[in-house]
Amino acid sequence: MNLTEKAKEQFEKWLLDHEMHNQGGYNFDYPKWFSALHPSFQWGVYQDWADSIKFELRVTVNHGSGWYEVLINIPEYWNSYPTRQEARNAAIEKLNEIINEK
Repeated sequence: MNLTEKAKEQFEKWLLDHEMHNQGGYNFDYPKWFSALHPSFQWGVYQDWADSIKFELRVTVNHGSGWYEVLINIPEYWNSYPTRQEARNAAIEKLNEIINEK
């Protein structure tokens, strides 16, 4: 999942500010670092960023039927997906859409 427009700009600024602070100000290629992360680790970074802008990204599993649900800070946005990663991608896509519509 790739962010676009305003969402991408905001995320990259947050990532640079956040990581520079945590790394003691050392320079590194943060887009390369982030893109090299496994999607499950990227999800955690996206969640931290979403928290910082007052959005909640959550994916839960219904173990009985094997589908995943997504909540993105708005109760009416619940959907079913066959895999956790598809649900995560949907959550990030929706957040991208919300931010870019502002």
